Formats: sequence, structure tokens, C-alpha cells
Amino acid sequence: MNKEKSIFLVDTGAEVSLISSSTPGLVLKDSQVSPVSITCQPITVRGEAEVALELGGVLTQWKFLV
Repeated sequence: MNKEKSIFLVDTGAEVSLISSSTPGLVLKDSQVSPVSITCQPITVRGEAEVALELGGVLTQWKFLV
């Protein structure tokens, strides 16, 4: 991930993907997304980050909410 070796779970069926702000190499952009939890509580989002990933040998870009 962004030239750093990482292991994590990607849920391709989810509405959004979340990643921790402590993940090295993230470049944050403003986000207009306002997610809520299953209990309808707001989830604080610091921004969005586009991350380069290799999934099963395929290089791709993935957008995460941070």
C-alpha cells in the first residue's frame, strides 16, 4: 500500500472503505461524505485518501475514508 507492505481486509461489497489516520503515507483530501453507524450515530471522518493497492497481483487505486 503506497509502497509500504501491509496486510488488511478489503470488503469489495461495502458502501465505503475505512482506514486509520495512523496508516503511514496517507495524503488526505477533504471529504463530503458523512457516514453514520448502524445505530445511526455519526462517524467522524478526517478526509479521504486514495491508496495504491495490489490485490491478487492486480494494481489498483482504492478510495478510503480516514
